[in-house]
Amino acid sequence: MAVNLSGPVINSANTAEVTVNAGTLEVENLTNLASAAGIVNLGLQGTLAIDKSNGTAADLNFTRSLTGQGQLLVNLGDSDKAFSFDSSSVSGGFSGQLTMNDGRFILDANAAQTMANATLRLKGDLHGLGSTTLVGNQTMGGLIINGGKIEVDYDATTHLPTGHLTVNRFDATGGGALAITTPSHMPSAGASSGVSFFDHDDNVEDQIVSATDVAGVGSQLALTGVDGTPVASDQVISVIQNGVQTGNAHYNYMAAVKEDGLYIWPRINPVGCIC
Repeated sequence: MAVNLSGPVINSANTAEVTVNAGTLEVENLTNLASAAGIVNLGLQGTLAIDKSNGTAADLNFTRSLTGQGQLLVNLGDSDKAFSFDSSSVSGGFSGQLTMNDGRFILDANAAQTMANATLRLKGDLHGLGSTTLVGNQTMGGLIINGGKIEVDYDATTHLPTGHLTVNRFDATGGGALAITTPSHMPSAGASSGVSFFDHDDNVEDQIVSATDVAGVGSQLALTGVDGTPVASDQVISVIQNGVQTGNAHYNYMAAVKEDGLYIWPRINPVGCIC
């Protein structure tokens, strides 16, 4: 069962608990729930869908206390609009799943506390893109990338990522993207010319997400700039063996999902032999 509410259901001063035990309650704004204050309780089979795709795209700050094991679906009508949790949301012990269908999830201290036992799902398809930007060291219960995007910055001085996320569960089987907001701050992808080929992989290995349980080990996540373009052109390095140049190695970066999380990893393309 789905219920769509386009206007306040009661007067806006009412802060009564809203409970969805089963089915879907769809609203455009929290004020459609009578008030932006109070409690939202989502049962295991219950879903609250915030959908602005047919109205006016806008940021949304979730001000109700969120509790339960159900689903919160968010579509802000524009991938650049922001969804955030207010300090009033953090005390509910939510352990369900938040799916960003379209919009940017603000992962700050309020969000980390609200999502401590919950899972964030970043979805992406022809209808929208869910994303989040990692700033500082944050934690959540779980992260699912299902076509969505994670963004992270690199520091201009240290050439290290400025964000890191720790989760219990990380699922990257659905693919998506890891986007670098400042690719010019990344260190060189390749080793120096003249270094032994067997030492050419001793380079960048930056962990972006650390996890205890991982699904989707592989290289299915694209590594791009925020505009979807490659982070850098291939760097060509000469391969030296016994003092003789034997070929050229083409270096770049890749996003690698490993057994303990998500990394930015050096990628070596096939070596061209100089005969």
